[in-house]
Amino acid sequence: MLILKINFYNLGYFQDIKLFINEEINEHKIKNIMDEATYIKERLEDQRSWYSKKAVFNKRWYYFTRVIIIIIAAIIPFIIGLNINGNSSKEMNYITGVLSLILAVLTGINTLYKFQENWINFRLTAETLKRERLLFETRKGPYKDTDSFDVLIERIENILSSENTTWNEYIISGAEKKQV
Repeated sequence: MLILKINFYNLGYFQDIKLFINEEINEHKIKNIMDEATYIKERLEDQRSWYSKKAVFNKRWYYFTRVIIIIIAAIIPFIIGLNINGNSSKEMNYITGVLSLILAVLTGINTLYKFQENWINFRLTAETLKRERLLFETRKGPYKDTDSFDVLIERIENILSSENTTWNEYIISGAEKKQV
C-alpha cells in the first residue's frame, strides 16, 4: 500500500486509488461480517433514512427561502408604489432598503446551498435505495439468482459510491470555480 502512495501521490491519482481500495475493503468486510438482515438494517436502511432526512431538510429550506423571497419581491414594489406622489418618508426608504437586503441575502443563500438541487438528488438516492430493497425482498429483477445477497451488496454500494463521487465532484468543482 505504501508503494501505491509513493508512486501515485505525485501524479494526483492517490485519492482515486485510495477510494477504490477502501470500497473494495468495505465490500469484502460487508460480505464476510454481515448477514442479510444486519446489512439491510444497518447499512441499507440507515443510508436510505439519512438520504430521506436530508431530502426533507433541503425541501423545507428551499420552500421557506422561496416563499420569503416571493413575499418580499411582491412587497417592495407595493411600498415604492405608495410613494408615487414624492411623499417618501425616511421610514419607508429604510423599510424598502432592508427588504431589498433580505431579498438579496436569501437569494444568495438559496443559490449557495442549492437546496432544490440537493433535495432532488437526496430524494432520488433514497427512492433508489428503497426500490433496490423492494426488488431484493421480492426476488425480482437482478435478484432472481441464488446469489441475490451478493448482487444487493454490489448494487447498493455502487449507488452509494456513485453518490459520494458525485458529491466529491460537486465540492471540487465549487473549489475550482472559487480559484478562477
